[in-house]
Amino acid sequence: MRRFSSQGLLLLGIATFVAGCTEGEHRLQAPLHGDAALATAGVDELAARFILPQTGAINQLPPVALFRWDSYDTQSELGDLPESAAFFEYKLVEIESIVVDTDEEIIDALMTGENLLAGDGSVEWTRVSSSTRQLFVEQGPGIDLTFAVRAVAADGTVESDLERNRNFIPYVHGTIQPQPTVAVTEPRSGIHYFPNDGDVWEIVVAPGFAVNFDWYIDASHYGYYGGESNYALDVPDPDDETPFDPNGIGGWVGWERRTTLVTPFVFDSEDAGTDHVLYIKARDYTESEESVQLCEIRIHVAELTFEKWAAVIDDAKFATIPPSDEEHDAFIHDNVAHRLHDFGEVDDIAIYTPQGNNPERRRAREIPLDVLGQYKVLVWHTNAGVPVENATGLWLNRFNLATYLAGGGRLFIVGDRISSQLVSARGDFAYPKPEPTEFVRDYLQYRDEIVGAPTDDGEAANEAGGMVGATAVASGFPQLQLDLTKRDPYEIINGGDRYRSGIVSWEALMPDFYENEGLPGFEPLYTVDTFNTTICCGDRESGLETAYVAHRYESPIEEWENGFGQGRTVVFNFQPWWFEADQVREASGMAVDWLIEGLDPKEGAWTATEIAVRDLGR
Repeated sequence: MRRFSSQGLLLLGIATFVAGCTEGEHRLQAPLHGDAALATAGVDELAARFILPQTGAINQLPPVALFRWDSYDTQSELGDLPESAAFFEYKLVEIESIVVDTDEEIIDALMTGENLLAGDGSVEWTRVSSSTRQLFVEQGPGIDLTFAVRAVAADGTVESDLERNRNFIPYVHGTIQPQPTVAVTEPRSGIHYFPNDGDVWEIVVAPGFAVNFDWYIDASHYGYYGGESNYALDVPDPDDETPFDPNGIGGWVGWERRTTLVTPFVFDSEDAGTDHVLYIKARDYTESEESVQLCEIRIHVAELTFEKWAAVIDDAKFATIPPSDEEHDAFIHDNVAHRLHDFGEVDDIAIYTPQGNNPERRRAREIPLDVLGQYKVLVWHTNAGVPVENATGLWLNRFNLATYLAGGGRLFIVGDRISSQLVSARGDFAYPKPEPTEFVRDYLQYRDEIVGAPTDDGEAANEAGGMVGATAVASGFPQLQLDLTKRDPYEIINGGDRYRSGIVSWEALMPDFYENEGLPGFEPLYTVDTFNTTICCGDRESGLETAYVAHRYESPIEEWENGFGQGRTVVFNFQPWWFEADQVREASGMAVDWLIEGLDPKEGAWTATEIAVRDLGR
């Protein structure tokens, strides 16, 4: 197992100390701001507000409740009101009921009731300097309470209004210390919420690839902020924090405000087939031992054997309109995957199974990584709009595909509206799309606006935006043209209201990012040709002709060296069945020849190639 230099970001909190604490009493925190009060903003007159607990429906706080406040004078809200708070004053009173009492009754109790924090039966508010902005309160369970804070001007003027959840909070103390929830993410495995999704998260990672975890600690369900975290990989006892390691490997890294690993983990090829456990401990802002949430992540290092040559993954079903499913599958083998058949055996793997008595309803399945990892090359063909019972095949398999690519597997993905199928379980087929999702961005390398036949600009725009061909922008690739025996774009439909137009089963990338910023290893293959005319309004330019509808990508050598590379990837984001078969066959053959360069059908291995060398200037 290797270690990399730190790539984590540390979230540094503000250090505080506890002073003047007596058992059963409140604890006063040191100031969070300097002695000089900041200018007040966001209100018409002097006023205080609570920052903690985060208000809302919360009315039960932990046995030791933390209150934090300001006077609308955080750094993002500096203003120029006539005066700012010179002091604050607070008060804790007992009330009849946090449920039944009206705001007027609670305010009356605050004005006339005993201040439980004074300790002498006084009804006076406790006044402190403007630099004191936090308080721990511990009064025991079963008592309905209200805590309030007010801002005070330099001349002694006290703010006039008391408002629920702004500067007073009715609540009760609970008997059990709650724990925060922790959202842990790993780019190729998704996200797991501890403890809501279970106390254990099982993931699979690729050998040789940097594995990083990020997490977010959320204590808002009981009104707190998240606090520090600690983690360790492969320690025998999660309760024993004695073992120490600065990278958290074989020992604990130490409690600190952080949201990611100090350095990513990298499991080498000799680790393939092994299992590991990462423990992450997280606690809330109070940093109490009782608030610690333990997260257990079981990591299996995949055995990507690549012992077989290639497989075609059937993630496309055409149940109601041409082509038939059988015709389409045959077209893929004969015109998209044909070059792979020239070099070795090509297996078929089906994603969908019929459901019940309705063969048109399908259920997608996840293909295990140890199955995908047997193949050096995958051709994944898909189509949008399959009537599924659960989720799209791409959605269910996105994490396994990510790990497959991270391990060096090579992918030719073909079909329509690919990124849209990866937005959510059922997909989102509206265009344009401003932001790609994680797998689409990180592995298909979509870094700009995603467009398709427009869905947000009326029927005419959609009609003009049908795809009728593709213009090659990579050397040697043929032009692609619609097969008019399968679809005539000038056929008049809808009672004479519109042309049939080109196909809507496509999607493309606007080129601005790639032309202006550049992405080493990315090469566009085709731009889209759209119909650009309508029955109602004559010629209408779609404005999409510069968008990339097909591309290929190879990680530069330095990404492999740093543990962040991926196997070669080719994307045809349109349904090839609709185009002239001989043109599709030639284009796909060239794409596959590039995809498999450096591989032997029996003993293939990754090799540095001309694109990687060119992009690095070597």
